[in-house]
Amino acid sequence: MKRLKRPFVFAATVIMMLSMCGMTACATESGASNIATGAAAGSVAAGISQAMETVRNMCPGSYVADGLSITSASLSDAKRISEEWIDGMNLNNDRMPHNVINIQVGAKTLTAALAENSSAKALLELLASSPLSINISDYGKMEKVGDLGISLPTNDERITTEPGDLILYQGNALVIYYAPNTWSFTRLGKLNDITAEKLKELLGDGDVTVALSLAK
Repeated sequence: MKRLKRPFVFAATVIMMLSMCGMTACATESGASNIATGAAAGSVAAGISQAMETVRNMCPGSYVADGLSITSASLSDAKRISEEWIDGMNLNNDRMPHNVINIQVGAKTLTAALAENSSAKALLELLASSPLSINISDYGKMEKVGDLGISLPTNDERITTEPGDLILYQGNALVIYYAPNTWSFTRLGKLNDITAEKLKELLGDGDVTVALSLAK
């Protein structure tokens, strides 16, 4: 494997269950100099989607890269395949994608790690042009939602949200969840280092304006 130019911290967790669908692995970025890697195997019924959700739960506050599927036929060569997959991501600080944004609510500035999909990339490109202010309103006592003023590409999947999840709804609405909900959404990212109670308190009961910008 390639030697990283600067120190990185690697952690590996493997969840093993009897399975015929192979193994799904992911790499996550949790900071400028910290990388966590995880692997999960899901049952046939649960499928790879549930396995990836397990990995996301293992790495809160991180974004999850596209998974690597290793079938039983290639299991004997899993080490080489995994090393080539990790090497191909160019995981060093000089080439690490800048997938962190600021979300300001009043005087408080939060950070969010974005997902690895075309929707999040489009949002980054939008914020590279200029910061974005969005008025968000409460809905269903579980979320704050507001119009982006532009349509982004969607990558919908069935998701059970958690507090702090950033969701793209119907391509043109930003949703910040402070309580669980299950629906078909596009995952944009997740707020870092804030509890459900603190997030609900920060967002308040009425309308609020949030300002999105690239993290410096």
